[in-house]
Amino acid sequence: MKPLSGVNELRQVSVVYRVVIKRRDHRDRWIVEHGPWLSQENDADDWARIFQKLGYVVSVENMRGELSKPGLENPPEHQTATESA
Repeated sequence: MKPLSGVNELRQVSVVYRVVIKRRDHRDRWIVEHGPWLSQENDADDWARIFQKLGYVVSVENMRGELSKPGLENPPEHQTATESA
């Protein structure tokens, strides 16, 4: 039996992290601020500790995404007129 196309292919997954800060404004309302995406979890944890020491409520979020395969960054059906010329 022939394996299905793509079943045995390994996927490359990228994970990025960011610090989310919660604080109260002068009206006692919660303000949520999202930091930049960081490539290393240790960097996000370090920033979270810094903000926590300053009195902020913090958490670290992550997002996983599949990396595109070489040569598939811009498939032919999505090329612009200048790229296909």
